[in-house]
Amino acid sequence: RRVHRRASRQGRALPGQVPSLTVDSTRTQLVVIDLMPGAAIGGRITDPQGRPLQGVQVSAMKLQYDEGQPSFGVGSVPRTTDDRGEYRLFWFAPGEYYIRAEYPSGQNSLARKSYYPGTMDSNIAVALTVRGGESLDGMNFTIPVASSIRISGQVGLQTSGPAMGAVRTFYLLPRDGRPAEVYPLEFTNTIPPQFDQATSAFSLDVRGVPPGIYDLAPFYMDNRNVYHSGRTRIQLGNENIENITAIISPNVEVRGRFLMETEGVPKWSALQLQLRSKDNSVPLMSRSSLATVAADGTFVIPNVFEGRYQVYLGASAGSIPPDLYISGIRQGALDVRNEGFVDVRASMLPIEITIASGAGIIHGTVEGPGGTVPAYADVVLVPQVSRRANVMFYDRTTIDDKGQFKFQGIAPGEYKVFAFEQLLDSAEQNPSFIARYETLGQTVTVSSKSDTEIRVRLLR
Repeated sequence: RRVHRRASRQGRALPGQVPSLTVDSTRTQLVVIDLMPGAAIGGRITDPQGRPLQGVQVSAMKLQYDEGQPSFGVGSVPRTTDDRGEYRLFWFAPGEYYIRAEYPSGQNSLARKSYYPGTMDSNIAVALTVRGGESLDGMNFTIPVASSIRISGQVGLQTSGPAMGAVRTFYLLPRDGRPAEVYPLEFTNTIPPQFDQATSAFSLDVRGVPPGIYDLAPFYMDNRNVYHSGRTRIQLGNENIENITAIISPNVEVRGRFLMETEGVPKWSALQLQLRSKDNSVPLMSRSSLATVAADGTFVIPNVFEGRYQVYLGASAGSIPPDLYISGIRQGALDVRNEGFVDVRASMLPIEITIASGAGIIHGTVEGPGGTVPAYADVVLVPQVSRRANVMFYDRTTIDDKGQFKFQGIAPGEYKVFAFEQLLDSAEQNPSFIARYETLGQTVTVSSKSDTEIRVRLLR
């Protein structure tokens, strides 16, 4: 795909049509902005015996996407249930929301988190749809009883750092595809610190977590303010898990180089290379720092946590020619351009990224019902199926007041272009979402230096 120029994110879902306004120095314009009434959702939260629960924090969350991966985003200000177990969420935009209840940790045997209509598993939570000014009341649900288990064992430190007594925090990262949370499941070691550099005992009280496959991730920061973690796969059920070794892996220094396929080498230092985690990650460790790029095109990224990472390459606007694109990504003998991600391990081979010139252009017009020009449209470029794991092959823009759009810097290959009235950020990168519209996209074949004009039908 092309080398991305850094710009503000476009195509965020908007509440309705967006008019344009021309401002000049010869007159004062009167602008009238109509505000839409906020929506509200209310109900009552009880325990399985029907008794009201006070002090439960309730939130409305919107389903969103982060590079195609579903996640829950903030939709309303959290509210706390009163002495009757009642809650009311208000002042949020109309749309589709999931209701989450968080019960204070360590109280009784109830789940830490549950979702309307009363489940611990966010995969089977039910969304509620509200319109502007609507008050959706009576959304009552029960916080279920949750099994309580203990996970215990030893932490194995495979890297230099402070005494193992500093390892107090552990995360459980789900591996079953459920939407990611802003804050993952966090647990504190109940065993007092033991200052032993090789291993450290741990014991975690785990309550209200749905059964499934998880990565257990210990976490700490060393005396150089560098973060460390690791992943140990576990199967969580209703039985205690004992004698497990939770590994903290050494951070990796990722090395590689840029190559130019055609004549004319750009200023390599203008390129901004970053690795972004393809897996659920612990806080503060989802993205690497930017690579340091030398004049000869070699680069290094220090202190990368082990795991799978998407290669993301950008550049400041105007710092490189607009027709450059990524023509190859290799890790040793392995061609990873289609997938776009690398496996970061202690013994990993250098990454080789090849840049070429001669990218293609697609421009065109979006047509609304009856050939009308839409007031607004998100236009997305989606690669052929074999390349859809690589986010660098996607692109997104919006139309101008004539319904026109343009994509440039496109790597040769086959694509589909879709135009949506509104579309959540990176929803097109989610396989389940885009599969619903697969036959409705406009197919385009891009070759070197091609400039193709198309017309795209607006999807609602």
